[in-house]
Amino acid sequence: MASAPDRAALAWICQRYEQIRQLGRQGEVGDALDAALGALARPDGELPVLLDRVEELLRHCGWGGSLRGDTGGVPALLGPGEPLVEAYVCPTGRCARADFAARPPVCSFTRRALTLKRYGGYGDGHGAGSP
Repeated sequence: MASAPDRAALAWICQRYEQIRQLGRQGEVGDALDAALGALARPDGELPVLLDRVEELLRHCGWGGSLRGDTGGVPALLGPGEPLVEAYVCPTGRCARADFAARPPVCSFTRRALTLKRYGGYGDGHGAGSP
């Protein structure tokens, strides 16, 4: 499984997929960036190497950030007696994306809807890990 920083980086890209593609087209590395993003969508790729490539291409576009900053992501699991929290998470479990939305967003890589996951609950069998 991928490291937490790599999963968070993949989630960050997923949430900004179209903006990143547009930045690549403006920076004249659009085709190379599209290829790198496409490689991220395949589960057989070496995620750290692919993220390094995307970061390198983004830097050619003038972006000065780092893809491996704060991991953010899904809140820690809550114990019994805590309120139920629901989030839509990566459908493949490959990244740390978590959206608290009324409807499931779509993964930019797989084009599949994010999966609803529940955290916490009141100990009534409907919390984390419940069917």
